Amino acid sequence: MDRLGNRIEHIHHPSADAGDDHDEFQDYDEGVEIEEEEVVEEIGEQELLALLDQQQDSLEICRGLFFSQNPDGLIPSGQTLSTLSEGAAQGLYRNGLVVIDGFFTDAPTISQAHQLAADLVATGRFVEASTIRQDDDPFRDRKARDDWILWLHANDELASQPPLKPLVQKFEDLRADLGKIIRLSGETEYQYGFYRGTGGHYDRHRDSFPNDDPSDTEQRRVTAICYLNPASWEPAHGGELRIHRKGAEREIAPVGGRLVLFLSGVVDHEVCPSFQDRVAITAWYK
Repeated sequence: MDRLGNRIEHIHHPSADAGDDHDEFQDYDEGVEIEEEEVVEEIGEQELLALLDQQQDSLEICRGLFFSQNPDGLIPSGQTLSTLSEGAAQGLYRNGLVVIDGFFTDAPTISQAHQLAADLVATGRFVEASTIRQDDDPFRDRKARDDWILWLHANDELASQPPLKPLVQKFEDLRADLGKIIRLSGETEYQYGFYRGTGGHYDRHRDSFPNDDPSDTEQRRVTAICYLNPASWEPAHGGELRIHRKGAEREIAPVGGRLVLFLSGVVDHEVCPSFQDRVAITAWYK
């Protein structure tokens, strides 16, 4: 998941620090030229998002993406959902996040997808996420994450054959369901992610800015993460997805087949240090 990097530039006027009795035209009268001092201040993602959240709750904003503002009537009359239950749809609207156990139940496919990720990392197909965009984003914190990633496309060779084909198809079915209740107008991004079992982590971040503009095809609207780890994942293995929302925290274990679905502009999250190799596929619906 890409972090949001930002900086804000402020123009500082020395005269603004003077007392009320200062004659702002005095220096001009004396023929002294006043130079403006430009001060560039960096503001981190969390500070910027906190400022935005103070103005309006991000969940309230992102609810504007739903066709219906009635959580009990999100599904249009005469339509049904094939992958997403009505209760899950309501949970996404009310809380901005829902966890769906058993989203993908084919254990052999999960195991094969887990092993495939490790093999592709070993053969250099994955890239270290912290090395991406070094030239065009000099303010990115290179220590914030140490996962390895591979971008997928629904129709490319890797995603079109086992073990990934049935997983990607499941995500495509989910998109069709979400498109019945949420305004989706852009492409879907897929990322195959691998965290080494040596403490691999990803610091707290958010996947998108809060947004309810139906014409914006670039901002991520919904994040879906399906874990491809053993069902026997234990607390000692770490790797939890830690959710931050309004001062409260919740940890979700990356159990194989589990799906975490949330509004991208609402939920702050982090990946806790993992002590077993941790694999997932993430889809971002725009």
